[in-house]
Amino acid sequence: MPEGVTGQWGQVERIYSLDKYTFTKRELKPHEQSIRSNGERVGRPANSQSRLQNEFYILQYIRQHTDIPVPEPISCVEEDGTTILKIARITDGSVLMEECVQSDGALVVEAVERQMTSHIIPALQKHRSRRMGGLNTTEQLILPWLVSINYKDDSTWSRIPETEEPDFVLCHNDLGQHNIFIDPETYTIRYIIDWEYSGWYPAEWELPLWRYLPGQHNLNAHGRERAADVFDKLYESTAASDPTAPKRRGEEDEWMYGPFVGYGWSDEDAETGERR
Repeated sequence: MPEGVTGQWGQVERIYSLDKYTFTKRELKPHEQSIRSNGERVGRPANSQSRLQNEFYILQYIRQHTDIPVPEPISCVEEDGTTILKIARITDGSVLMEECVQSDGALVVEAVERQMTSHIIPALQKHRSRRMGGLNTTEQLILPWLVSINYKDDSTWSRIPETEEPDFVLCHNDLGQHNIFIDPETYTIRYIIDWEYSGWYPAEWELPLWRYLPGQHNLNAHGRERAADVFDKLYESTAASDPTAPKRRGEEDEWMYGPFVGYGWSDEDAETGERR
C-alpha cells in the first residue's frame, strides 16, 4: 500500500483507501479494471466522474444548509484522467448500522427509523427544486440505481427541462444500513455517507432501505417498475427529441445485478416484500 495508507480495498467501480485523517474514493485506473470473459476490460460507467463530483458538492450543500450529520468533504480533483474524492475520516467510534443490526436487530432499526422519519427525511425534503438531478457540473442526469437498473447497462441521460413548480425534493437515494454510521450505545445517527446518487428527485424515490440488511432488498416490492414509470413520464419530452435516449429493459434482458433470487428473493416474494 502507498505510504501513510492504513487500509485499501476496491470493487468493480471504485478504489477506497484510508489514512490517519482521510477517506478516499477514486475511479479505477485502466489497468485496474476487471477483464471480461472475452478479454475486454470493464470500462468506467458513463456517469462515474459525475457521481464523485456530485457527492463532493452535495456534502458541501448539506453541511451549509442543514443539520444532517455528514462527514466533511475535502477535495474532488482529477489526476491523470482519474477523479479522486477525499472526505474526512470518521474516527469518533461510530460504527456502521449494519454491524449493530447483527446483534440488536429490531432495536437498532426502530431507533434509526424514528430518527429518519422525524428528522432526516423532513430535513432533506424541505429543500425543493424545479430542476431534477444532482449538483455535478456536467449536463449529465444522474439517476439512482432503483431507476437506472431498468435500462440497458451504461445508459446516459441528459438533463430534462425545469418544471413550472419545485416538484423535486432533496433525496439521498441509498439510505441503506451500509451508509449510516450510528453511536453503538445509543443508536443515534452520527453520519450519513455515500451521496453519489443524491440530488433533487421525486419524493417517492427515497426508500426506507435502512430496514433491510444490504443485499436483502426486494426491488420489485420497493417499486422498481413504478419508479421507472415516473421517470419515463418526466423524460418523455426529452426522449421524443433524442433518438439515442435509453430504452427500458425488456423481460428477456439480463440486468447487471442478476436475478432476484441472487438477493435471497424469489419471484413470489415480490408480491409480499417478505424474504424467504
